[in-house]
Amino acid sequence: MTKVRKTSYPPINIGTSFLLITFIILCMIIFSVLSLSSALKDVQYSQKNAARTAAYYKANNQAEQQLASIDAILHTSDTFEACLLQLEANDSLTLYTDSTMAQANLTYFVAIDENEALQVTLTLYSNEIEDSDATIEYSITAWNTI
Repeated sequence: MTKVRKTSYPPINIGTSFLLITFIILCMIIFSVLSLSSALKDVQYSQKNAARTAAYYKANNQAEQQLASIDAILHTSDTFEACLLQLEANDSLTLYTDSTMAQANLTYFVAIDENEALQVTLTLYSNEIEDSDATIEYSITAWNTI
């Protein structure tokens, strides 16, 4: 009697390998879509950050120009009181003086965007030197984004 040998199939057949390749391709597609989504969000964030930085520097330049005009008023004024009167005439400036009129705090705001502003606060004081004209000086006490 001859024995007929039965051929055995391998445990992994063609259907299983097809499913494995399909799963790998599906994973690659999902990861590529996630990477693209992340890259697009990064571009949006970078553009928003660049626009905010440009707006801040524009406001900073305007604040510097306002400071230059205040500095010009300080150097052209003869007395501290006359200087304060000139500064009070400007509506965009807020001026606070102490009771002795020895120093004053000057605050102004420059808009960065609809939600933020640049606040600048100066302390003005008079240096009176004997036998000489009084010089009016200032120090910047705050330069903040609010």
